[in-house]
Amino acid sequence: MANKLRDLFDDSKQEVSGKVDFDSTESYKDFVNAVNKAIKEGIPSSVKGIANITLILNDGKSKYPIGESGPLTEVRVLPDASPIEMDVRTDKGNRKLKFLRQNLGDGYLLQNMDGKGAIIKILFDMNVQKIHLNYNANYAGANSIEEMIDYYNTIYYFLRTLFKNGIDDEAINNVMNYFIASIAFFDEINKISNELGVKISPVNLKEIDNDELFIEKLYFLLVEKKVIRINQKVNNMKNVKFFSDKRPENNPMTVAYLEEADLIFNGTEKKMYFVNMAFNLIIDKENIEENGDNKIYFRDNHENPMYISRRMFLNVNDAEKEMERIINERKEYQNANTLMYYIKERHNNIIDEKNKIIS
Repeated sequence: MANKLRDLFDDSKQEVSGKVDFDSTESYKDFVNAVNKAIKEGIPSSVKGIANITLILNDGKSKYPIGESGPLTEVRVLPDASPIEMDVRTDKGNRKLKFLRQNLGDGYLLQNMDGKGAIIKILFDMNVQKIHLNYNANYAGANSIEEMIDYYNTIYYFLRTLFKNGIDDEAINNVMNYFIASIAFFDEINKISNELGVKISPVNLKEIDNDELFIEKLYFLLVEKKVIRINQKVNNMKNVKFFSDKRPENNPMTVAYLEEADLIFNGTEKKMYFVNMAFNLIIDKENIEENGDNKIYFRDNHENPMYISRRMFLNVNDAEKEMERIINERKEYQNANTLMYYIKERHNNIIDEKNKIIS
């Protein structure tokens, strides 16, 4: 008996459900559309053709009718959140962001309504006077890469405006950096696709393999036309051409060579040609193979380690011209920066440019 009494007064097990009777299939569809409009857009609607509405209290195995209305001439479907629109000043001009604002009693929740590639939620917790940010990528929500770049850019400026008095929260800083990095990443993919003549849509983004910063490498080589230094070693080469009769022996040498490879981007295959220049190679030994090829093996120099600098071309003729040019003009390759240097430099440049608009 004690357990039954405890269950009777335990409202944690009580739930309220409802039953709606419709005059026709059309009135049911109108009601569903009104509910979706209220949830997704925060807009109230009127619905006709509802015969009866019944409310039932479920308490364990027992059910109690607590309200009944009908027949009804009109029913208003109201949102539990209200839509708001915010003007955002960006480096691309003025933009608008639409949110649904929900009163949670001890705080407010803002969620974007027109997410073109991103879903963002902002919770204002009144109890601890703190803001919590939550975001998810939603690539299918955008029609094009350009649209998604613009939307991510707008959200970034909105957040910067929201926290214009200073950002001292690591989690919020991480969100800001996420949107900056995403803007750069989408822009890189967009420009790569233009260079290659390959059409790419937002839904394809999840399929792109970016292992070992593939997209960043491709962007700086193909779009920015950079020479990139890589810490790769050369073990051996065949038929090395010397420009004098004298072998370098134990002296460090520089070797330029052309390398062909296949590039696969978004399912499209292209030929690419690397012009490589390897520095600080020391000859370890030479062998003559059965077919007459002269094979030279190299070793590293611990004081001045071996490294390779490379530039990429999509046309073999352009690559061959570059090979001829760098024989006497090697400084650009010798002083090349690493991929991580270019990535950090671009990231900082983007932030600096955006800070000019905010300030």
